[in-house]
Amino acid sequence: MVALLRKDKTMIRITSKKDGFRRCGIAHPAKPQEYPNDKFSKKELAVLKADPMLIVDEIPDVSADSRGLINRTPTAVDPIVEPAIEPAAETVITDDKTGKEKTKSKKDK
Repeated sequence: MVALLRKDKTMIRITSKKDGFRRCGIAHPAKPQEYPNDKFSKKELAVLKADPMLIVDEIPDVSADSRGLINRTPTAVDPIVEPAIEPAAETVITDDKTGKEKTKSKKDK
């Protein structure tokens, strides 16, 4: 198989309408599968796109390299911020003996 590297930063996403459907030597799953843009030759890509059993999309490559994150020197560490959780205004307590629920508010404390 001759693979031609496309200069654009895209990925190939293929979804089969039938799980395991084979085309171009690959069993394509029913779930979307992404391949690098140089996985298929232009001819193979044309065959895949023409097949009615496959949904073929060229999507932007969002790999770390295309986002400029490889060899990036961190400048600062972001602190982990936990969201503030407000305590419940009321608490429901179940009596073990009777099984009845009793509501207790903050004011009752």
